Amino acid sequence: MSANPMKAGAGVLGCLLGGVSRLAIAGLGIVIHGITVIIAYKFAGLLSAIVSIFFPVLAQAYWVYKIWAISGVFLNWYTIMIIVYLGLWVIFFFACALASSAD
Repeated sequence: MSANPMKAGAGVLGCLLGGVSRLAIAGLGIVIHGITVIIAYKFAGLLSAIVSIFFPVLAQAYWVYKIWAISGVFLNWYTIMIIVYLGLWVIFFFACALASSAD
């Protein structure tokens, strides 16, 4: 039995893309979480920073909205990082689907 080279190539590409995107997700996630805690501390104090540590996704959604409401600008550096982060998750899930389709 001969393996289909197109499927094998898709599996390798999916694994490579999945691995690289997962590393980027981990790195950017740590950076975003740290920045979220700093923003919470600077804008609202220690209690908000502590809450942001334990509820990162909710805190990030809250601070994206809050910064947007305060500045009036949606595409600022913080929201762009969040959008890139979400895009990396889309790439990761696409890569996982691509890798598993090679089986």
